Amino acid sequence: MPATPADQPWTDTVRLVNPLCGSESERDYSTGLTYPAVGVPWGMTYFSPMNRPGGQVFTRRRDWPINRLDGFVATHAASAWVGDYGSVSVLPGVGTVQEHPADRADCYRLDTEHSAPHDYRIRLAASGIGCELTATARCGMLRLNYPADADAHLLVNLTTDVCEVHQHGDHELHGTARDGVNLPEGFACRYVVRLDRSITSIERVNGALVVRFDAGDGPVHVTLATSFIDHEQAQRNANREIGGRDFDAVRAETEAAWRAELDRVRITGGTDNQRRTFYTCLWRTLLFPRTLTEFDADDNPVHRSPYTGGVKPGHLVTDNGFWDTSRTVYPLLSLAWPTKLGETLDGWLTAYRQSGWMPQWASPGHRAAMVGTHSAAVFADAIAKGIKGFDHATAFASMLKDATVPGHPDGVYGRQQLPEYLERGYCPEVDGLDSVCRSLDYAYNDWCVAVVADVLSETEHAATFRKRAENWRTLFDPVTKFFRPRDMDGQFVEPFREFLWGGPYREGGPWQYRFAVPHDPRGLADVFGGSDALAAEMQRMVDTPPHFEVGTYRKVIHEMAEMAGANFGQYAHSNQPVHGMLFTAARVGRPDVTQRLVRRVLDELYSPDDYPGDEDNGEMGAWYVLAAIGLFPHCPGDPSYTRLPSLFDDVVLHADDGHVIHLPRVETTGTVAHADVIKATHRGV
Repeated sequence: MPATPADQPWTDTVRLVNPLCGSESERDYSTGLTYPAVGVPWGMTYFSPMNRPGGQVFTRRRDWPINRLDGFVATHAASAWVGDYGSVSVLPGVGTVQEHPADRADCYRLDTEHSAPHDYRIRLAASGIGCELTATARCGMLRLNYPADADAHLLVNLTTDVCEVHQHGDHELHGTARDGVNLPEGFACRYVVRLDRSITSIERVNGALVVRFDAGDGPVHVTLATSFIDHEQAQRNANREIGGRDFDAVRAETEAAWRAELDRVRITGGTDNQRRTFYTCLWRTLLFPRTLTEFDADDNPVHRSPYTGGVKPGHLVTDNGFWDTSRTVYPLLSLAWPTKLGETLDGWLTAYRQSGWMPQWASPGHRAAMVGTHSAAVFADAIAKGIKGFDHATAFASMLKDATVPGHPDGVYGRQQLPEYLERGYCPEVDGLDSVCRSLDYAYNDWCVAVVADVLSETEHAATFRKRAENWRTLFDPVTKFFRPRDMDGQFVEPFREFLWGGPYREGGPWQYRFAVPHDPRGLADVFGGSDALAAEMQRMVDTPPHFEVGTYRKVIHEMAEMAGANFGQYAHSNQPVHGMLFTAARVGRPDVTQRLVRRVLDELYSPDDYPGDEDNGEMGAWYVLAAIGLFPHCPGDPSYTRLPSLFDDVVLHADDGHVIHLPRVETTGTVAHADVIKATHRGV
């Protein structure tokens, strides 16, 4: 890949990233609900400042001069809504430790804060301690500059209800932290905290361990190593990733790791704001899925399984909701990281082999979250594009099981209401069970099964599932031209209210699911009355005021508030179900609509400081990256892209398999096959 010119600072991709983007969020209004993670791409543990214990981890306000700090946390939080698991935090301080945990926090001025993918720095206001944080894949390092003659201590906060910690020698603490849901016996995070000072005393104060030492001259260095296997493995991780290297060397290696990945996508032109937004979004995309892989004494990959509790050979990944990420994250990986994608999909198949089901939302094991079985879209997209590195037959077996065997009744895995769906061609509306979005997702997932069946020459399965993929038609009302719920007898549920959220629609209402047929845009246009009629309704969507009725949610949820705040009509970009719909118009002959509305989203809803809503596992960031380079996967599983004018004069992708993809700016919107995009690699770019 080309070197970064020293005389053009904006081309240094790492320095364009703002990890604080999206952190000015609350649960009732999200601009990302993110935290400034420090670590390496696809790391096992991230390290972050913390002032919101739990899944949210961190928040700040740019218009306040100061912010609170409760500690630096080793976190595995993938979303504020699913929480953390196996976390521990440390807070440097001086003098007496307060009895109540909420009273122990320090604060810092924002003008002392520096945040980058490879390091985070602040100076604490009360204690006067200068703090620097860097990290590797599984270990964090702190460099702490205490005031002279300070009564120095390090507060180890036990952030979970099930945890333990004890001294191990003169310089170390060994601890275990366990929390999360659906975890087998034995699954917990083991951590080793090592100081480069001798511990002089330890005391316990209401849920925390106060470690005292003589700060002496010069900075104090603290290493926090993590493992899900045992303390010996945590120490092995520290030796492997840090060894005898000092803080500056580790920080430089982590910076280089980020630069290597961010530099795979090189852009020319655009504004400074667009470039900073672009690389911030790309950075965020490359944080997940998280690896659970560690390396034993013989350097073999191993992991502790959140499905069985045992230590197993091979690779495993986690922290991913396929409902969110299938639309953009994995298609982006297929372009610039096809080798990494194959390894990641092999990691997901490990989860399938161990538990018997593909996860829907893994964190770290199965969780009941969202609807559909969108791992089918991820596997179909990869197989249709010829991605290697995972077993296609096993992937197909997992897809077939999801599509033919009733899943967990609470939606932990598989498909709810599958027998009803197979009998009627739709999920009937019973007790607000997301019946419309569930039915539409199942039809699309069935189409994905058919795609893979075709590739694998499973002709009978291909025919069966292509027929099932037509089931989206069962809920389309030709009178209102919305997708509506039907009852057990096949009647549309009355009355119909086009702004009513909840019930049959997950995190949305009729407008947000109106164009949710990615696999059959022509068929969708036909039921609307043609391409122009569909385009007119899409325009009416953005022109209609962002009114909503709370429905079964019984209160204003953050997705409603974000749609109202965006001033983009009924188009709710803050949530994933709409993320492909604007490209439907281009697929049915109205590229002008797609081109105009996509550009509005890029210009109005993203910035280097904020996302349009929850940034779930990189999905929101990946949307921007793909739309900004003018290559969007309207329908994962279909190995083609909507090609549209990019924000930049020129884009070059340096893929991890050696391909170089050149994307010069185009002025019109059209369709291009994945194979043709890859063929562009042979132009000598």
